[in-house]
Amino acid sequence: MVQRKKIQLRSTLFVMLMALMLATTAQARKKNIIVMIADGWGFNHLIATNCWNGSSPAYETWKVKYGMSTWPAGGRYDGAAASADFNYPLQGFTDSAAAATALSTGVKTYSGAIGIGPDHQPVEHILERAESYGMATGVITSVQISHATPAGFVAHNVNRSNYAAIAEEMITQSAADVIMGAGHPLYSNDGIKLSGGFNYDYVGGSSIWNGLVAGTVGGDADGDNTADPWTLIQDKEEFQKLASGETPKRVLGIAQVNTTLQERRWFRPAGNSVEPPYKIAFNKNVPTLEMMARAAINVLDNDPDGFFLMIEGGAIDWANEDNVLGRMIEEMDDFNNAFASVVAWIEAHSH
Repeated sequence: MVQRKKIQLRSTLFVMLMALMLATTAQARKKNIIVMIADGWGFNHLIATNCWNGSSPAYETWKVKYGMSTWPAGGRYDGAAASADFNYPLQGFTDSAAAATALSTGVKTYSGAIGIGPDHQPVEHILERAESYGMATGVITSVQISHATPAGFVAHNVNRSNYAAIAEEMITQSAADVIMGAGHPLYSNDGIKLSGGFNYDYVGGSSIWNGLVAGTVGGDADGDNTADPWTLIQDKEEFQKLASGETPKRVLGIAQVNTTLQERRWFRPAGNSVEPPYKIAFNKNVPTLEMMARAAINVLDNDPDGFFLMIEGGAIDWANEDNVLGRMIEEMDDFNNAFASVVAWIEAHSH
């Protein structure tokens, strides 16, 4: 295990921002960049969560706010048409893959594309640009590590559904230093260890998973033409411990749950759609997005050149699609807690 000294860094945090291309000189750019994405949210989700909690997250008070277009390449949005026709927004909307690619690269593309432009050619991710400046990089999510948004900041693939190939690229070819999320092949959505029927797609296949467990898998992350194997962490306690103290060089965190950290736990649509937030017991041995954020930053902030980190509350979108309001509020709370923790870190480490 490689140990590295902690240092203080200047930081910039972006919530729901367009892709930010780094400046061409070290003097002109910020030391750290953190992008936080609440996938699938909107104003009504904020209102519902605020009503439930009786309070608002700090980012709602920020003075600088921007909107952004969400349609994919070749699309458009007509506000008047949307007001006149309830079904209009259902036509030509973007998906998370095209949206993440646009956020990461500044290039609008077709739905389903991962790091690929509308001409089907790879486009440069902000992580790749950051790495060219020697910065540490990472992505974390509350869904599978190779799902659309984290993949859309790291990988290049013509179809977001090619999970195994995307995960293989992220794990064995990318220079990322931190990847964390769900997608554990040996556990169910309820955090229960399976006896069979394992799905290794989200981690790149069984051979890659076995190599991760053995500590032998990982490409060249620092450009010295030598492989840099991942340190694999899995249980909640490992994520908690990583939030402070010395850290490994690279960390791949796969929570012991299949598709989402919590949203799909004990999922029975007929009974759970009307359950209020926190009524259904949480998966016990699974970290929160906040825990993963603190752990990821503790690994990345070792780099004297700074870091780039994307944090996704990915299961907000899942709760919306599942039409489970209680789970949506839980996921919004998890995202907001991660946001508050990141801001606290910035305040404590900026100068």
